[in-house]
Amino acid sequence: MAIARKLTKLNSQESRKVSDGAISATKIVRSIDSGTVGIAEPDTFTNANSFGIATSATTASGQPLDVVTVGEFFDAFFAFPLNDTLYLGPVGTLTNIVPTTGFITVIGYSLGTGGIFLNIQQPIEII
Repeated sequence: MAIARKLTKLNSQESRKVSDGAISATKIVRSIDSGTVGIAEPDTFTNANSFGIATSATTASGQPLDVVTVGEFFDAFFAFPLNDTLYLGPVGTLTNIVPTTGFITVIGYSLGTGGIFLNIQQPIEII
């Protein structure tokens, strides 16, 4: 049985894209072309304007996917301490641990339990 998740977007910019495969809600995605997104990875450079967070889920390539690129985003599964900086982690996850390889991509910051503010910054290569 699937569990419904309540995702709330306030004061945010959202757009409809097409997925390049199965993508879960709250995964960080990157643009592949003007209308298609895929899971973002911290070891691959992507322009900051090409990132967003999935607010819906898909099970296969070619399905519609809603993506927020900036603003407040709420989900009961977010459990980061208030004001923690959030980074792109492996397989499109959010983490509050600074990456040590690849690129550091700041995704935003925590609004406390249940919320984040997306303000995606240009990736910085770790040398």
